[in-house]
Amino acid sequence: MNSYLGLDGFRFGWVAAWIDDRGDHGFDYSPGLTRLLALPHARAMIDMPIGLNPAGYRLCDLRARELIGPAVFLGARRDLWTLADMAEANRHY
Repeated sequence: MNSYLGLDGFRFGWVAAWIDDRGDHGFDYSPGLTRLLALPHARAMIDMPIGLNPAGYRLCDLRARELIGPAVFLGARRDLWTLADMAEANRHY
């Protein structure tokens, strides 16, 4: 029986959601990843944006934000590296 593990970080640690081939599922939390990754699983998926978009936001993030609200992190933009400081970035965006 395969089990799949989804992980997402937040301010106080990591939350895990798992599901197996029968549809059994559950949730767990830990301040660190070690215990959660020790849960039986065929695959583990960790949520993190990969790369920096040159402009705009990822469609999946926008749709998730419509459902969940501002808790969805929209990610950084590539041109942030060209701005002098956080104040300039806030003015730009």
